[in-house]
Amino acid sequence: MQTVKLPKENLDKFVKNLGKFGQIYAPIKKDANTYLFSKIEDCSKIDLGYNRTVLPPKKYFLPPIDTMFRFSAEAGYQEVEHGLDKKSVLLRVTPAIFISHT
Repeated sequence: MQTVKLPKENLDKFVKNLGKFGQIYAPIKKDANTYLFSKIEDCSKIDLGYNRTVLPPKKYFLPPIDTMFRFSAEAGYQEVEHGLDKKSVLLRVTPAIFISHT
């Protein structure tokens, strides 16, 4: 396996090119000890040295609540638009760290 590193001075260009594939989400610092993935409009807000985010990355792919359909007595059954054609890019996802207490 080959490892390739991106120089920090090229991050802005890289993120702008990724924007062609979909909406970019990257870790940003919310407060002193809290990080979260957020839509990126400004590359200077990306924090590549984060430890753990409030929500795990899987929440962006598998939301905890998903509406399958809507129903009302007047209109009956209504399909829900899911937006499956939307593309997203999660930048700087790190592997989960598991600590064993044995």
